[in-house]
Amino acid sequence: GYEQAAEAALGEALQYIVVNSTEAGIKAIDYLKSKEAGRSGFIRKTNCRDTKNQTSAHTENSGAVSPLAEHIRVRQGYEEVVFSLIKDAGVCNDLQTAVCLLDEANGFSVLVTRQGDLAAASGIIIGGSKDRLAGILEKKQEIRQLEENLAETEKDLESAKTLQETLEKTVRENENILAQLTEAHHRGQDSLVELDKELYKTQEALRQARRRLEVATLEHQRLEGEKQDISQELAEHDGILADIADQTSSVEAEIQQQDEQIGNLEDQLRVLENDQVDIKLLVTRRSAELENTRSTAARLQNYRDESKNRIKEIQEEIDKKKQQADQAGAQIRENQKQLESQGRELSSLNQKLKKEQSDYQTLLGRQKKTDSTISGTRDDLEQTRKKIHQLELDLSGLSINQENIVNRFLEKYAESFARVRDAFLNRVKAPGFSIERTEKTRTDLKQKIEAMGEVHLGAIEACETQKQRHDFLAGHRDDLVEALGDLENVIRKINRITRKLFMETFEAINSQFSSLFPKLFNGGAAWLELTEPDKPMETGVELMIHPPGKKVSRLSLLSGGEKALSAIAFIFSIFFLNPAAFCLLDEIDAPLDDINVERFNELLKIVGENTQIIMISHNKKTMEFSDMLFGVTMAGSGVSRIISVNIEEALNISEQNNDANNTKGNDHAAALN
Repeated sequence: GYEQAAEAALGEALQYIVVNSTEAGIKAIDYLKSKEAGRSGFIRKTNCRDTKNQTSAHTENSGAVSPLAEHIRVRQGYEEVVFSLIKDAGVCNDLQTAVCLLDEANGFSVLVTRQGDLAAASGIIIGGSKDRLAGILEKKQEIRQLEENLAETEKDLESAKTLQETLEKTVRENENILAQLTEAHHRGQDSLVELDKELYKTQEALRQARRRLEVATLEHQRLEGEKQDISQELAEHDGILADIADQTSSVEAEIQQQDEQIGNLEDQLRVLENDQVDIKLLVTRRSAELENTRSTAARLQNYRDESKNRIKEIQEEIDKKKQQADQAGAQIRENQKQLESQGRELSSLNQKLKKEQSDYQTLLGRQKKTDSTISGTRDDLEQTRKKIHQLELDLSGLSINQENIVNRFLEKYAESFARVRDAFLNRVKAPGFSIERTEKTRTDLKQKIEAMGEVHLGAIEACETQKQRHDFLAGHRDDLVEALGDLENVIRKINRITRKLFMETFEAINSQFSSLFPKLFNGGAAWLELTEPDKPMETGVELMIHPPGKKVSRLSLLSGGEKALSAIAFIFSIFFLNPAAFCLLDEIDAPLDDINVERFNELLKIVGENTQIIMISHNKKTMEFSDMLFGVTMAGSGVSRIISVNIEEALNISEQNNDANNTKGNDHAAALN
């Protein structure tokens, strides 16, 4: 906590070089002059007086200040050098206290604060923002801390390598298990194919039997004399159908059992593959963290060199800041006066505005109340007019209907309308009477009488003929209804199985896609959504993408590189669920930048362990990542030539050449020695 105080007290002495004698310092200065190599400060190691008594004398001062030497630990052998530089320096809480204590002449020529401010007896005051200090001691301490962190990181790396070896061993064991499961899966598929063949044969036999049953039914209608033989044949076919139905049910049960076993094996396979991908990505991330740590150490070393040049710039900036502070103080006082006058004007205006707003709200409430009253009155008037118009229309319709009824009665009957009306007046006035219902009943009875027509003497024979035809057609209709019901059952079963397989596959791809997307984008999230979740057989699939630092959007709203990387994550999510022996990619990395290409190549490294990848690319980083390169060049007009390079063999040859050159160099150095 006293690094900044020590830096403020030592000042330029932090850059001095410790020498054993004055002659050594003079020789070094002469060397700098002769070589024109700049300037430097030197301090003699044995030119330091005893400062212990002075330090103890300072401790008798006020408790608000303490000697700086009490808060500093020095490397053994250099105590006198350091204490001679800070013998008159003390530490206090703030700069104001330091100035006051100096005025009291308490024995310290320099007082510093823990924030890096300094006050000297000569009247010099130094201070400023914390982030503008050179911070050499802090940087050294930070470098030591980083070195310790680097050592811990290397230990973690060793443990991670050990863990990697253990995990690789586990992966190999899982791969063996995977191979066994794959073999069992293939055997199950073969069994499923055989069962499908048996089912197809059974269905064909059933179809042929039904066809023969239809032929026998038709022959029964045409040939009454062979009824006994056809009945026996039908009995035989019924037995065959029963046997076929039993065989079909047993085959379907076996198929369902095989499907369940295959589904369990595929679930285990997907879990193992996901674990393998996560392990390899963890190793890659650990390697990247180690590389970042090393680059941070190198960057701090460079920052240490640049800090030396910042000292002079800081001193110049301090002078400029003092001038700017004086100007800013005058400007602030002037602005405060203007602000006070404007504040008084603003308060008076606010009071007037509040009064006018209250008056406006009162008038506005009255206006709204009047408008609502006028609107309600207009609505009531409009409703009254509509009712009057409707009553006039109803009255006109009833008058016309009355005239029509009278005219129809006079046309059909010879009696007087007035006499009939008086005779049926009580019946008409009854609560349940309806003239429309009565008129409809009369019309229906009249139509039935007219439809009867004359008596037909051959109706009995015609009825018998139509009955036979009806029975024949009814039998066919029953067969068609039964076949249609069977077909609908099969369709429902197919839809149920398809829906189940689709939702299982969708959930598996969604889970794989959600876990793979953050690894390619170094963060973010992504998932799949159904456009019509209630209709799985008719729905579409939408890719919802949430890149790191952006909002959630659809795939169509992303940039070209983000679209390509999202599509790659989606394609390989499907590929991990159903991997193949070969994978052919055509310029899939064209829209990607260098960072995304490296992430994509790390993904290809994982995929390439179990799959052979053939990729067409013009990207240099992808070419550097590949194991084998094939290029096509045109040596002459119309003549193509294929050139291939084995990257692994080329690297081995290069390493052998480097080893040979190093061996020759070592032999040559030994000969020179």
